[in-house]
Amino acid sequence: MKGLYKILLLVIVPLLVAFGIGSFAYNNSTGYFLSWYIDDTGYKATEEEMEKYIDFYSDAYDVYYTEEVKMFNDELDKDVKLFDLTVYRWFEVEFDDDNQLNKKSIDLKYSYVLSNINYGNVYYSIYERSDKQHRFEYLPTFTINISDLGDEDEENRDEAETQFADNSDVKLYDYNFVGYTDDNGEETKRTYSGVKISTPSTKWAAFPVEDKFTSNIKVVISATDSQFPSEEDATIEVYTKEFSDYNQKSRDLEYDSATKTFKFAGKELEKGYDNDIYAAGYFKYVFKKTIWWQFLLALVLTLVVTGSTVIVWEAEAKKEKEEMAKREAKKNKKK
Repeated sequence: MKGLYKILLLVIVPLLVAFGIGSFAYNNSTGYFLSWYIDDTGYKATEEEMEKYIDFYSDAYDVYYTEEVKMFNDELDKDVKLFDLTVYRWFEVEFDDDNQLNKKSIDLKYSYVLSNINYGNVYYSIYERSDKQHRFEYLPTFTINISDLGDEDEENRDEAETQFADNSDVKLYDYNFVGYTDDNGEETKRTYSGVKISTPSTKWAAFPVEDKFTSNIKVVISATDSQFPSEEDATIEVYTKEFSDYNQKSRDLEYDSATKTFKFAGKELEKGYDNDIYAAGYFKYVFKKTIWWQFLLALVLTLVVTGSTVIVWEAEAKKEKEEMAKREAKKNKKK
């Protein structure tokens, strides 16, 4: 019977406690998953983290357009880089009971992302083309405007506008940003006045495809030196681009249920996880980040407690045997 108690205290109880702690960690770490998933590149890689973000939230996606945006600098007499523009085209879908794509529920969006931003060049471009007083109190604000070129009535063309912003659910850092370039031509992570800039985020703006737009659109990105742009602030257009295949119909998305692949406009798309943490490998991340050490810590601490209990029991049992042996010896001497 004592052997059974030892097995219970030294094996079963520690394992049960450790399993309970591990289960608690598994069920209560879902809120951390996206940060773990995004940061799994193993190094500071802005573009990889951007794509993993789209990969997680979409059912299918592709990189629709990329460009290194530059602007002419009069002082240097050459084009200087302002930022990299990446446009992701991504889909959210639903399936019927027979695992067929529901064509009426397809949601097509375009996400415009600014990364590798050179804030010094952006500010210089603003003030080179503006009569506003020079300052660098805040990082510049970017705004995007999309207008429909398919409407012949220019004054009444449909348009949409929004401000670029940080992601609200996870920080996607712009690791390769540049502040001001010093007098020696060295790129810095500081403002014009020498104040260090904390690593900013990449800037995002998402637009759903609206039926009111045709395929021909014009995209204009503006930059201003204020956090809350107004007509009184220094603002310039830093990028203009016309697209002729923007509003392709979302119902043209194709799905092959046999290979579980998506195609759009003749191009095979990358398959995403549709906001499913378990499909994206939740157990792998939570085990690596929390479960293994919490399980091990719980196992060790429980073994210390149960092992100490067994040692005390063994010591008391040994002491009791010794006392019984002494009593038996005294009885034998009296006889």
